[in-house]
Amino acid sequence: MDNDWNGLADLFANLITKYAGVLDLDNLPDPMPVDNNIENEDIFDMAKTQIEKKK
Repeated sequence: MDNDWNGLADLFANLITKYAGVLDLDNLPDPMPVDNNIENEDIFDMAKTQIEKKK
C-alpha cells in the first residue's frame, strides 16, 4: 500500500519544487487563530449528529 502513495508524494514534491517561487510562499499572511467559542462547539455537535445518523 505504501508503494501506491510514493508516486503521489513524488508528484507533490516535484510540483512544490517547481512552483515554490511562483507561489511566493514566504510572503503568505500569518494564519488566523481558531476561536474555541460556543458557535464552533455547536457546529461540531451538528456534524457529529449527522455522522451518527448515517451509521
